[in-house]
Amino acid sequence: LLPGKHNSAFVPHHRHLRSRLFLYHQNAYNCWVAAGGYVVIALLAGLRFLKRFR
Repeated sequence: LLPGKHNSAFVPHHRHLRSRLFLYHQNAYNCWVAAGGYVVIALLAGLRFLKRFR
């Protein structure tokens, strides 16, 4: 990329940064949701496991 030229693929900098931040927050949110889901599933499985051995 030459600094004087604008490619059609080149996105204006602040918009690119903003979308990257948005993507980062979305990914972080998805990670927390997935982690929470796994914790709930693990707890339910653990409870079921404990009930089986009583």
